[in-house]
Amino acid sequence: MAVALAGLFYWRRNHRLVRATSRELSSVIILGALLTFANAFLFVMKPSKLVCVVRMLGFHLTINMLFSPLTVKTLRIYRIFYMGKRSAQKPKFISTPSQLVFTGIILLLQIGMVIISNSISTISPGLLQQVKTKPFVELRCEQALPAFLLPICFNVALILLCAVLGYLTRKLPENFNESWYIFVSVSTTLFAWSVFLPTYFSVFYAYQQAALLSFCLLLNAFITVGCLFLPRAYAII
Repeated sequence: MAVALAGLFYWRRNHRLVRATSRELSSVIILGALLTFANAFLFVMKPSKLVCVVRMLGFHLTINMLFSPLTVKTLRIYRIFYMGKRSAQKPKFISTPSQLVFTGIILLLQIGMVIISNSISTISPGLLQQVKTKPFVELRCEQALPAFLLPICFNVALILLCAVLGYLTRKLPENFNESWYIFVSVSTTLFAWSVFLPTYFSVFYAYQQAALLSFCLLLNAFITVGCLFLPRAYAII
């Protein structure tokens, strides 16, 4: 689905709907969705040092690639329509290059979080026997809980900020109602995370945790693509 949307938006890149919704930021979101779908398959692969590291990087960075452009885009809308009421001057840093720079800064901050978390506890494959009386040993990717939570907390804070901005800009004129779709997308994602994260820490076996993280990644990508791009693709076609 993400590949089809990427092809459609490239083919109709000069369409007024595509041009009006930040083609560059939309490209980053679609790329993030593609990488999210690809990274989900790593959770069903046999853990190794390389698989564990790439899986960790992919989990934290692909989510950031989905929501950092959304946050920057929603902040731009907020500054144009609400902060613009206080001054007749055009708000600064609302050009496309500025938005890409802000998105890159947020992504670099998340990369920094991942580096710090990996310095706290290096992720590596390890064997675990949950029940000592059962002949069942799991091979899983092991990392200390604080190191795993640090990048996740950054992403959750980013999603919360995007949800707040989307809520504040939800009643814009019809021609600028993209923020409403952003608000719906982010709110649905927050609800999904509020369900899956507690479940992740409560399940017993490592393969169940891997399945939950993989499903959470796929759900994030489907929600983002479905809420933001499918209505636009229908209008373009």
